[in-house]
Amino acid sequence: MKKKFLPIITLLLLSPLCGELLSSSSPPVEFFNPSTLLLFGALYGCGALLIREVVHRWNKGWASIFILGMAYGIFEEGVVVRSFFNPAWMDLGILGMYGRWMGVNWV
Repeated sequence: MKKKFLPIITLLLLSPLCGELLSSSSPPVEFFNPSTLLLFGALYGCGALLIREVVHRWNKGWASIFILGMAYGIFEEGVVVRSFFNPAWMDLGILGMYGRWMGVNWV
């Protein structure tokens, strides 16, 4: 039983760690807040579990993991977080004026 849930717990904890903390998108004080960690675990961890399960059931390899990971990243940033379409997105800074075309932030 413990061996079965170890990969699930690892993905739920490791994916937000790599996505937010190592990229320095979230400072450690904000990241280790229990509510923020739960939110990041839901966003990144559940996406990683979904990709793992789909690749396992379809009997695919690393290329499928990479492609599904890119698709999930585009979906999460573009649709869920809406950073692709918000002209006042805080992470753009001065580049927000130059990297916008057809209503999309291309930076």
